[in-house]
Amino acid sequence: MWLERWKAGEGLKILNGAEEYISKQREKKIYVRIGAFLVGLYFIYYGIANFKLYYSALALMVCLAALFFKDIAATEKGVEIRYLLPGWHFESPWTWAEITHIAVDYKKARPDVMLHIGKGNVHRIMTVTPQDAADIEDLAKEQNPAIRVTTMTD
Repeated sequence: MWLERWKAGEGLKILNGAEEYISKQREKKIYVRIGAFLVGLYFIYYGIANFKLYYSALALMVCLAALFFKDIAATEKGVEIRYLLPGWHFESPWTWAEITHIAVDYKKARPDVMLHIGKGNVHRIMTVTPQDAADIEDLAKEQNPAIRVTTMTD
């Protein structure tokens, strides 16, 4: 799955036959990812060669960060964050029953729309097209009639 995500350059829909909306995000350029990975490999070598293992530990984190992807998706089950590393996939879901409110911001991400999806005081922010925002609002109201949908105005 990680390789398909790398090739696509954007969030992937992984649920078959279900409504799924993927947030738009700025992606790191491919040369930045490859450069960070190579610099990390060099510092791993440098740390091991000079017995400075803390360099190697930090460089390993840089290598992993270069290969890391994070996507936010709204599905029929709820809103989930998907974390991807080669050989590792983790999801952090919020069900629609847990979500208390959605605040819609039409100004900050023009021409797109930002959705602040909240569970208590914690928010997940999705940037989607205006049509997808309307579809997500309808899906949220359908799945959880008690959800509050508000518009943010300045």
